[in-house]
Amino acid sequence: MAKTVQNIYFLLFLFRAVESGHHADVTFIIDSEKFSAHKCILSARCQYFEEMFHGKWKDLSLITLSQKLVSVFY
Repeated sequence: MAKTVQNIYFLLFLFRAVESGHHADVTFIIDSEKFSAHKCILSARCQYFEEMFHGKWKDLSLITLSQKLVSVFY
């Protein structure tokens, strides 16, 4: 039971961090709109981001992407 409560608090912490943009360490610009994000969360969830943050985007905190490269799913 205690481990479940810890997991809930951790998930709540991650949700708040993502939603608030606090402590974000990367910003994507897509069609002049800015999206703040967290490299560690993106890297943990997606191999593409992990590879890009260790490669081409290694030292970048501002990344401009073409809308053609981005698909948004709701």
